[in-house]
Amino acid sequence: MDVDQLLTPLHLSGDTVTDITTFLVERGRPETVAHLKAVTEEAERLARRFAVDPAQAWLAGWLHDVAAIVPANRVVEAAEGLGIVLTPADRAIPQVIHGRLSAWLGERWFGVTDPLVLNAVRCHSTLRYGATDLDKTLFVADKTALDPTADFQPGYAADLAAALDQSLDHAAFAILNWFVRERDCLGWRLHPDLLAAHAELAHRLGRAPAAWGEAEARVKWDGQGLAPAIVQDAHTGAVLTLAYMNRTALRLTLATGETHFWSRSRREIWHKGRTSGHTQSVTDLRLDCDGDAILVRVHPHGPACHTGAETCFFISLYQADDMTNTPPRD
Repeated sequence: MDVDQLLTPLHLSGDTVTDITTFLVERGRPETVAHLKAVTEEAERLARRFAVDPAQAWLAGWLHDVAAIVPANRVVEAAEGLGIVLTPADRAIPQVIHGRLSAWLGERWFGVTDPLVLNAVRCHSTLRYGATDLDKTLFVADKTALDPTADFQPGYAADLAAALDQSLDHAAFAILNWFVRERDCLGWRLHPDLLAAHAELAHRLGRAPAAWGEAEARVKWDGQGLAPAIVQDAHTGAVLTLAYMNRTALRLTLATGETHFWSRSRREIWHKGRTSGHTQSVTDLRLDCDGDAILVRVHPHGPACHTGAETCFFISLYQADDMTNTPPRD
């Protein structure tokens, strides 16, 4: 069956639960229906406990894994066919892509238009930086009522139980922190979105590694809390772009190994390449002699410039001729 056929329901009644159930059963995934029911029940319970909209939690729970009908070895093909932008990390860890496929199915076929629900579905496997309470509710519910096809046994149950008595943030962090702590034993590469979510909550809850604070303290931030970040190709030496970091952007860069910056125009953190797929893997960070500028050496995964140019510095203002460029003699 080709991907288009796979992603097209044969019967639609207009009732979300009926249509999702029928879609999964017709595709031979009745066990996913059971998982969706369990996650939905847990999401509703958490939503009431932590003052999240139960109706949104219910809808997100029913939708989050509907793309389980796509075989693991075809999720990249499916996403590309739908025009979903993928980063190198997405391709290396394709398990995370099914959330975006589920959101597409929800919007295209199952009448789901709420952007908060769709975003929660997209990030339910990893969470994300700037996660909403609905995002965290679905994430915790999914990791509590674990998919029976999961290839690991969670060791966070005790930590999660204790964390739920504190807050939703503590609960999400307990799960994220287990993945970060156990990744070497599990032999997993963790997605940058998960690492960014972990970094944000670690800072908020006072659990950030000391090294992050030490790095932040060494930078001489300007009056707006910013420092220029010069991005250089670690292989060619080409200067790729000039951006700005604040403490949060530096922390996320350290945590994820991919460049994050502060957008002065949009007044928000941006993960370079998240929307284009052209991320930058960081090899090392350096300070200048005054400590007020950061050199970011990277392996770029595509053009650095929004124009599609490899570097943002492609407009010539002046080019010395041979005579001008000759050093003076004594």
